[in-house]
Amino acid sequence: MKNSNIASGATVALLFSIAGPAQFAPSAFADSSPSVAAASKTIGCGSRGAKGNATIYDWGPGSPTGGEKKVTLKVKDTRTDGRRVGIRFYTKHSGADWKAWKWRYNKSGKGATKTWRTSVLDYQGVHGIKVRVATFNGKKLIKSCTDTVNPSG
Repeated sequence: MKNSNIASGATVALLFSIAGPAQFAPSAFADSSPSVAAASKTIGCGSRGAKGNATIYDWGPGSPTGGEKKVTLKVKDTRTDGRRVGIRFYTKHSGADWKAWKWRYNKSGKGATKTWRTSVLDYQGVHGIKVRVATFNGKKLIKSCTDTVNPSG
């Protein structure tokens, strides 16, 4: 699903770890119990030269929409073309426009995958998530794709 009119909301916070992935205990992302598996959602897509996904934890049918949610973002460069690839995460709360978070880039070349572990915080609830994966020539976006889902999706 494509969305070219993306506005920012004021009630959502995306918290990136300054110290990197070590801020989160690996077990927070490795728990494979049925309750955790049922309460997470992975969305993603592939575009010319890039493939990526976002997983949001403790979110989906039956999960509370409010509070802090852990997120993992991954993007892979799939072509030898000298271009960088990127991923961007979006959130939406009930009745609000989409909030676009900053791009995360992978500049490591073909075959390289880059991962970020972060979280979103919205006490009004996260009622939709979107991921956009793209290929860039310098700062110019060349090609992109999006995937969107709501809690019941």
